[in-house]
Order: sequence, then C-alpha cells, then structure tokens
Amino acid sequence: MGTWHTPDTVRAEWEDAEQIGDELLAQLVTAARYAVIAYAPALPPFLSTDEQPFQEIPDRYRLAQLMQVRNLWNAQQTSPSGDLGGESFAIQPRPLDWHVKALLRPARGRPRVG
Repeated sequence: MGTWHTPDTVRAEWEDAEQIGDELLAQLVTAARYAVIAYAPALPPFLSTDEQPFQEIPDRYRLAQLMQVRNLWNAQQTSPSGDLGGESFAIQPRPLDWHVKALLRPARGRPRVG
C-alpha cells in the first residue's frame, strides 16, 4: 500500500521522464491518476491516527498510474497517423490500455458450464 505518484516519484521510477518538463509531467501524473480512479473499483477510506480520513492505495493502482503516465506521454509523441516518424515503425497508443485495465480489474476465474 502506498500513495499516488507525484512528478518526483515518476522521475525516480521512469528514466525517460527526465526529458519531460515539470508542468507537463505534473499534468500527465494528474490525468493518469484521474483515469485510474475512474476505472478502478472504489476503495474504502481509512482513518489516520489524527482522525483525518486518508486512503492508501494498492501497489497495483500505483503501478497502473505510472503505466498510464507513460501511455499518455507516448500518445503525445505520435503523429495523428500513428507513426513515430520512421518508415518501418508504427505505434498506436490507446488511453487506459488493457495492461492498465488488467491491473485495476483483474480477471477472475469463474467456472462455466456450457
């Protein structure tokens, strides 16, 4: 359990974040946090020792936020056609890709009859 990422923690865990300006990185971190919160199951609030509510988040939510920051950054680096400028390499980043969604809402094995 931990807290949400900040621009400083993103830079500490993602080497390429050094090339992103402070203001843009802060926007990416915030946007990624809101996307994760919107998709993830709600977590119950906890009380701290001074009776102020706070919420620790699971590590998978934190990792999903970091992955979403990367996705948002990659989406900004592509052209509208989906390529990165080279002739043989194309990427089409998607918001909240399946990797991030799987971290937030893992598939549960359910037996099916049929």
